[in-house]
Amino acid sequence: MSVCYICLKKYQMQNIHHSLFHIIICSTGKQKFLTRVNQDILYNYITSVLYQKTCVPISVTGHSNHIHLFIELSVDISVAQIVREILQNTMDFIRREKSVFPEFNGWEKHFLAISYHPSQKSDLLSLLKKQFDYHRTTSFEEELSELTVFS
Repeated sequence: MSVCYICLKKYQMQNIHHSLFHIIICSTGKQKFLTRVNQDILYNYITSVLYQKTCVPISVTGHSNHIHLFIELSVDISVAQIVREILQNTMDFIRREKSVFPEFNGWEKHFLAISYHPSQKSDLLSLLKKQFDYHRTTSFEEELSELTVFS
């Protein structure tokens, strides 16, 4: 019984020190480069970078010219640092895999990061799961506007 209690206490403490962030990063000039063929390759790579930096990827998704990262940010790293790591690592990865991402020319310098309360987690996950259908009727700019109101 004490082992479970210790594990529970440890888990509760870890949750206190983690923050939920939704990060959106756009390609340079909003150039479309993600396809149904290559997106999972990039998302899996980003997921591995997040784990290496002790962050927990809740959802890694996107659409054609931008990516969405919904993560539990580790206490050991800032939002700016994790974004910098993702940008640098993905640039190197995509250069090595240029044939898989022929339309990619780089990332924008700016990104959007919104913190979320755990009670908002399921609402955001629902939105992120529908990215492909969502962007049939909604532009990237409209999405950003809605997200800043949503948060």
